[in-house]
Amino acid sequence: QAEGLFICGNMIYVCDTGNNRIIEMKRTEEESIEVVRIIDEFKGNTEIKTFATPTDITVTEDGYMYIADQANGRIVKLDMDLNLVLEFTKPVDPNFDPELNFLPDKLCVDTGGRVYCIAVNVNKGTIKFEADGVYEVGGFRIKVIPSLHSKPTVLNNDLGQTIDKPLRQPARLRDYKEGG
Repeated sequence: QAEGLFICGNMIYVCDTGNNRIIEMKRTEEESIEVVRIIDEFKGNTEIKTFATPTDITVTEDGYMYIADQANGRIVKLDMDLNLVLEFTKPVDPNFDPELNFLPDKLCVDTGGRVYCIAVNVNKGTIKFEADGVYEVGGFRIKVIPSLHSKPTVLNNDLGQTIDKPLRQPARLRDYKEGG
């Protein structure tokens, strides 16, 4: 049972989800593909060094593999020698239900090393992890800052503005008029 696939040049990476492994293959000729290696464990400073239901993989130009390790509740960043570089885990934030597990499903990585993730039980948008592991939800960097209203403060990362006031009026839908 394969769920994730990533192709770059002649290299093919398949998340063999049902067997808890990644299969790395290389296209050697027009109609020939050979298995380079089967990745079912890695090295590094983490308690669990195996995959449990890997659902997606992305490989960057500089050779880092990012793997959505769903049943272990994390995204792992590995170098090409299978050393753990970074582990992205469930964000600790009031926007995330503490009762729910973090189940990353699909991911992609931009040229700056930012990880964009869709998680199975998160319906608040794409989860954005910065290259250093700090996360964002829906384009906003989330920080909990004490405020007068005892609600979390949201820091808009792009504009550098802090929003610490509650909305005074609820948003309203405009009336739709046909033809204009």
